[in-house]
Amino acid sequence: DIVKFKNLPEYPTAICMKVYGPYGKLRESYLELFSEIAKMSYTIVDAPRACYVDGIWNQEDPEKWLTIIQVPVQKAE
Repeated sequence: DIVKFKNLPEYPTAICMKVYGPYGKLRESYLELFSEIAKMSYTIVDAPRACYVDGIWNQEDPEKWLTIIQVPVQKAE
């Protein structure tokens, strides 16, 4: 009941960011990524996604935790 899987729509373009470290860094990372998306004249077209690659379940050192943020975008017109 804790882990759930779902199918998400596919998008041809996404801007992604690797975030190494504890989850407390994610808020700042999202803000940085959104700022860069705006600077590059992209529009966010769906909710951001996070892939938790490495974490407490397989890495004792929080600095080795890896989260990949994916933001579906399209070029602003």
